[in-house]
Amino acid sequence: MGHEEAHIGALTARLKARGGTVPPGPDSIKTANRDLGHRGIGGRLGQLQGERDALYMLLTLEQVTIGAYFVALMQIKDPELVSLVCQIMANEAQHDAMIGLSLPKATPQSAVPYGLVQGLQ
Repeated sequence: MGHEEAHIGALTARLKARGGTVPPGPDSIKTANRDLGHRGIGGRLGQLQGERDALYMLLTLEQVTIGAYFVALMQIKDPELVSLVCQIMANEAQHDAMIGLSLPKATPQSAVPYGLVQGLQ
């Protein structure tokens, strides 16, 4: 959780420095679940049936997050922001690999099937 909070803090600082405002987070579990569904993330908060469900949900969440950074990189012109996004994206890819290794019947090849990180878009 500390990594994610650090990512939010760094992105918030860059956004505010450019005069932007931080969008609000979900106001309820129902809203969060709707947002997860909109992004194609399986599982719902408050309805997960154990560790396996949680791991699969986290894995997809990491992949969608990586995909969002991948798409954003095509539009960012600020070199400092590009560097920050690449650092965060690389960290998310590490999370993706470690969660993948925690899945049943996981192998290094199944956890990291590609040399390039694109996530899910």
